[in-house]
Amino acid sequence: MRRHLALSLFLLSTACIGSAPPPPPQNVIQIEIDDHGLQGLWEANAPNIKSLIAHGVFGYSRVQVPTHSNQGNYATLTAQFPEGSGVPGNARVDRPKLTSAVSFGSLGLGDYALYPDNPLRTRGDCVYQAAHRLGIHPSYFGQLPPFELGADDVHFTIGGATLYGIQVNWDVGSAMLIGLLQYPDALVNGGSYQLDGPGNPGETTTHFTIRDAALFIQAHSVDQIPRYMYFWDFPAVDNNPTGEIGAEVVKVIEDYDDAIGDVIQALDSKGLLDRTNFVFTLDHGKTNSYDQAVLGSHPANGGDATPADGQMGALVAKLGPSLGIDGNSYVILQDDGDTPIFAHTPGAGTAAGASQQQQVTHALLEVVQSGQLQGVDPTRTVTFDGAMGTRRFHDYRIDGPHQADILVFAAPNWTLNQVDGKNTQPGPFKEHAGNPYGRHGGLSEEELYVPVIFSGPAFKKGVMLPHAVQQADVAATAMWALGAGYLTTQEGAPVMAAFAGQPGETIPQPSDMTTSQPTVLASSGWDGSPNVAPANSAVIVDIDGLYYDEIFNDRTGGMREAAQPFLDLMAQGTVYDHFWNRYRDVPVNEYELLTGGYPVSLDWVPFAEDDPTQEAAPGFGFLAMPPPPGFVSDQAGYQAWRNAGSFGVPSIFDAAKAQGFSTAFIGQPDYQLLHVDPSSIDVNAQPDQSGIASALGAFLSGHGRSLAVVSFGGKRTANRDSPAAVGELAALGQTLRQVVAAAAGNLVLVTSRGATEIDDPGADFYGPTSSRHVPLIALGPNVRQNIVTSEPGEMADLPATVLVGLGFPSRTDFVDGTWATGATVGGIVQPTPSGATGGHALMRMYLP
Repeated sequence: MRRHLALSLFLLSTACIGSAPPPPPQNVIQIEIDDHGLQGLWEANAPNIKSLIAHGVFGYSRVQVPTHSNQGNYATLTAQFPEGSGVPGNARVDRPKLTSAVSFGSLGLGDYALYPDNPLRTRGDCVYQAAHRLGIHPSYFGQLPPFELGADDVHFTIGGATLYGIQVNWDVGSAMLIGLLQYPDALVNGGSYQLDGPGNPGETTTHFTIRDAALFIQAHSVDQIPRYMYFWDFPAVDNNPTGEIGAEVVKVIEDYDDAIGDVIQALDSKGLLDRTNFVFTLDHGKTNSYDQAVLGSHPANGGDATPADGQMGALVAKLGPSLGIDGNSYVILQDDGDTPIFAHTPGAGTAAGASQQQQVTHALLEVVQSGQLQGVDPTRTVTFDGAMGTRRFHDYRIDGPHQADILVFAAPNWTLNQVDGKNTQPGPFKEHAGNPYGRHGGLSEEELYVPVIFSGPAFKKGVMLPHAVQQADVAATAMWALGAGYLTTQEGAPVMAAFAGQPGETIPQPSDMTTSQPTVLASSGWDGSPNVAPANSAVIVDIDGLYYDEIFNDRTGGMREAAQPFLDLMAQGTVYDHFWNRYRDVPVNEYELLTGGYPVSLDWVPFAEDDPTQEAAPGFGFLAMPPPPGFVSDQAGYQAWRNAGSFGVPSIFDAAKAQGFSTAFIGQPDYQLLHVDPSSIDVNAQPDQSGIASALGAFLSGHGRSLAVVSFGGKRTANRDSPAAVGELAALGQTLRQVVAAAAGNLVLVTSRGATEIDDPGADFYGPTSSRHVPLIALGPNVRQNIVTSEPGEMADLPATVLVGLGFPSRTDFVDGTWATGATVGGIVQPTPSGATGGHALMRMYLP
């Protein structure tokens, strides 16, 4: 699909850690290669990429689930997941039409490709906007729209290409932009858009796209060269079939590596190389599969010309009458290695049609999860509400109005697309039996974890990140290197361990880089079996009103001395500099700290940042972007979290009691106890702040294996540089020092429910989104000492992290990470507590 998609658009210091001030003004070139995987990178003769690796920071980016191109492209441009960008896949559709907003023959795109709806101008921040705030005029070099929107200087590199018998020239290209994608004439013909090409005879478009940027650099003076340049290159190696994909990928890598060498030489000739940073990554990897299971074609699937193997239709015909569905009850829009299934019902996607949509979705789920679809892995199925033990959109940050009702994934060594025209039955290839079928959209380590390279004067040299980063973090890291500071997004944040002078942990690059991916996954709890010496008891310390930045970075007006009790803990344990609350609203954060997830159900509990216009699944959970003033977009959600009432989800207290642990809540409750079962808490002690440490000590000494949650703090002075705020931090630090002493010898996690309340007019004192950047400090007999890590973490990760540290039985999975295991539902293992599907154990505090 991606190949045809492209063709259709052708025609158109240790005391100061974590987030120190951005480096002096430097240049950034961000490169995203679309449509190939890791295989072949180490085999290729790619001296320029390997030089960037050797002289920079190498790591792995965990791309988004499912691994489709365009949601990955937007992640590296917007620092957002689909819940923010609104792009959950390549063929985003709107209900109730269930057709693509942009069509070229039988091929289609979502409305994100249209100028009026492009997330780069409608759904919050992006790299181009961040550059503009610095007075920088960003440039784009790439083969296609819509990823250029917002750049001041746009170079499409397909001039002279002949497609469908039509030679692409400016008249053709501008007509497609204006006529098909609804771009304003003044923008297209205003001088900033150019159609470059053709390249040299025999030169691929992949090579020319990057070499075109080198020609631009050579042709301009230093003061005319943009400080930020974005390259989007599309090799299109997913033909049907891809052939010997390993050899094809090697050829692709060597091709664009040579062009990157041209860029390096051009920068060097202008004296810019020593102040230019490179940020390089892929939008996704590939799945190499030898079998197939095509679920797509059926009577209701109007635009899909791909023939199916007949399984889905036959099974619906067999089971449907008893379930109340038939072949017209669903629509499948094939999207590579997964199958998105949409319930085809009147009013789907609206409140009026929600009940019938739910009934049909659950009936279809009975079919999908029946075990009778050959080549389907029912343990990977994703739905809105987690019915039948399935995973949930909200946990993967992919819910929204354009999402399907069910995502179905192939079993290992299967693909949910047909590649053999003469072989329509499930089973081995016949026509192309010798060639692996390279696809994306499924789930494999090869496609879910892709290389990321940070290289240049802003970054460390010759090291590797020992944990994966989030795809949304790549854009934020590029912007931090540019000097932009925090972005105004809900998601990505800079990976500080990559930057020179930062103490965040890195490891030496292995001599055999083919071992790097399994090393990173195993050392961060995404592969292998955890081996953690269990602590006897655990204490979670939740302190209200703490910015990460005030503790570890602020040096004004006595703040350094006030933060000393926190800084003293650094040598004793592990500090997380990339720990961000997913939400701004304190009650939600506290709930996730205790349960490990969000209460997702069709009886939706909205949150304060919810988009109130989304009134039905799967639109529930869709973030209101850009954030409104005051950040409260859903007043009903804001209020719901402040009213007492159970959401029917067990907490970490329940999980601990089930294993014979004593439980306690000690301190000053905020909203923590509004939504948990009080019977799960053995001791509920609420002394004032001066008595918390002694109450904790008494509880731990009077019980054997124990779990305690300690809470203190309160609303802080907004200006953290003021004497009042410094005094407040000093008081919190002294209480913490006493609490840690009382918990000595046990596992202790120190964090904050939020630096400020969501509607605090003084929020984000240290820059956009900084109220969500809070400390996480881990101490204990099984915790690594004197470590700073940039492993990504959030509140929902804490239950799994604590329970694994207490020795609970666990399992590890490359998609969901490490969980403390609970019951099995429909043959699918669940975590404990059962709602803790939103997080995973943060293993860098345990694993060397």
